[in-house]
Amino acid sequence: MPNLGQTLKKELNFTSLVTYLFRWTGFGLLIGLLAGTASAFFLVALEWAGQTRESNLWIIALLPLGVFSSAGLIISMRSLL
Repeated sequence: MPNLGQTLKKELNFTSLVTYLFRWTGFGLLIGLLAGTASAFFLVALEWAGQTRESNLWIIALLPLGVFSSAGLIISMRSLL
């Protein structure tokens, strides 16, 4: 007949193992849900940006103006530091 202490020790080990596995499974599900949601949002935003760019070709022509104005702003702010 097994000792009560040994049986209790085995039960505690099994219980702690199951608790550990459920906890990490929950963490994994939560992280997967957050990462999947962020990825889906990014893909929707990327699709919107692509459609906006394709429907407004004049935006491409304004890119150099945006780059030069940003560079000028950065250079002027750098002199203030």
